[in-house]
Amino acid sequence: YTTRRVDIVHDVGDSLSPLVDVGQIEGGFVQGAGWLTLEDPRWDTSDGPGRGRFLTQAASTYKLPSFSEMPTDFRVALLPRAHEERAALPPADRPPLVPPEAVTRAVVQLVAHGHAGEVVELL
Repeated sequence: YTTRRVDIVHDVGDSLSPLVDVGQIEGGFVQGAGWLTLEDPRWDTSDGPGRGRFLTQAASTYKLPSFSEMPTDFRVALLPRAHEERAALPPADRPPLVPPEAVTRAVVQLVAHGHAGEVVELL
């Protein structure tokens, strides 16, 4: 699959380093998209004490996303005027997996409807 365009606006509150925050958001998206579409998750199915343990939990046991998985057009912005006196917002180093789920949904739609080679746009 190819992700043609991604638009993300992320609320980080008062950013101490916008370039670092944008980089973290981009990295989180690519890692999440890779996790949802490229990995082969495996769990211990033995009858031993490790049963149910997640086995593919390190970079040595799963495929890391590469440059080829980057969206062709990748637009990330920080929510402007996001200052809030009495709120503690999460930092951008752990973006949620909601944005990359769009990639998974598009791939599922293509496969489910038998439209290999077609473009699915999620607006």
